[in-house]
Amino acid sequence: MNEGGVKLENSFQETALYELHFWLQVLGDPGRFIHDSLAPNETEKIIAASSFIHHFDQLLMASKQQLLKKEELIFLA
Repeated sequence: MNEGGVKLENSFQETALYELHFWLQVLGDPGRFIHDSLAPNETEKIIAASSFIHHFDQLLMASKQQLLKKEELIFLA
C-alpha cells in the first residue's frame, strides 16, 4: 500500500476508534444517571444499573487496551 493509502487507513482507524470510544461512553451514561438517582432501597435496580455501567466500562477499557497494544507494536517496529 502506498504512503497515501497507509495514511488514509490510519486516519480511518483513528476516526473509527474515536467514534467507538465516544459511543461507549454515551451508552454508559444512562446507567450512571439512573444509578445515581435511585433510592438506596431500590437494590435490584441499583444492581442492574451497576451491571450496565460495568459492561460499558469494560467494553471501553478493552477497546482502549487494543489501541495501546497496537501502539506498542508500532513503537517496537
